[in-house]
Amino acid sequence: MDTYKITAYAKGSEEDAAALRKELAQVVYDEFELGGVFGVSVELDMPQNDTYVMALCMVELETGLSKAQVGKVLSMLPDKGDYMPVEFHDNNTSAYGFVSADYYQQYNYEPGPLSEIINPILGDMKLESANGVYKTADGSLFCMGYFRD
Repeated sequence: MDTYKITAYAKGSEEDAAALRKELAQVVYDEFELGGVFGVSVELDMPQNDTYVMALCMVELETGLSKAQVGKVLSMLPDKGDYMPVEFHDNNTSAYGFVSADYYQQYNYEPGPLSEIINPILGDMKLESANGVYKTADGSLFCMGYFRD
């Protein structure tokens, strides 16, 4: 199977971007009669926030991150503090990134509790945030999205 990357940039509200992402996914699914849609995304222009406890880049399953994507993920996190690498996988999507070591410590460095939040998003496009900002169970903010090279 050939793989194609489709990226669209939308001006407008967060709802406009989310609607475009869903519409693109449906068109690709219908036109190519795919059993699933891979890599259809509208790249998010996420707000910078110095309080994110985690930043993740979403990619197709079994795809890694480019150097540019790693840089983008790191740029989303506060300058102070230490970070640990994490990865999550569900359905046809993976998310790679970094979590604050202090924040991760409260989970005894176990990814399970965080995967309970992240994996459902990876497995269902309808759960994706239009602006790429999400909350953990304790209300802490993190960002996750598709970052171009």
